[in-house]
Amino acid sequence: MGRIYTVVDTGTAFGTPAGDILQIVCSSVKTIKIHSFVLTCQTETDDSTVITMSRFATIGSGGVSINANPIDPGDNGDSATILARNTTDASSTETRMWAEGMSILAGLQKIWTPETRPTIPPNGNLVFKSIVVLTTDVTFTTFVEFEEIG
Repeated sequence: MGRIYTVVDTGTAFGTPAGDILQIVCSSVKTIKIHSFVLTCQTETDDSTVITMSRFATIGSGGVSINANPIDPGDNGDSATILARNTTDASSTETRMWAEGMSILAGLQKIWTPETRPTIPPNGNLVFKSIVVLTTDVTFTTFVEFEEIG
């Protein structure tokens, strides 16, 4: 078993236009397995969207850099590069791994079983994004739990 990390981001984005919520790029010497993804919104207006998780040939840029936090305080920091709310979205060849519709007021929680956990290979990436334009920007909190192996 590898080391377990969490990523938490709160911010305003992905309303108009839709776009990247969180991007994780694996280092060249590690592998990452995603354990869970949670998205909650703080808004008074209900809307719906579709959240996807995909691998891309061209990753996004211009987002807020985020550090992952080890669950065990004795563990070293992770080696992934994590960006939230990119201003330039991931593009070109997309391999969609998962998609799920959600109500903004209800939020979304996805926990993968051990045998179905999405894997990011060395130098690979996964991008969580909203693919439906909302009527307004929303303030949301994103939580991802992942395991880094190697």
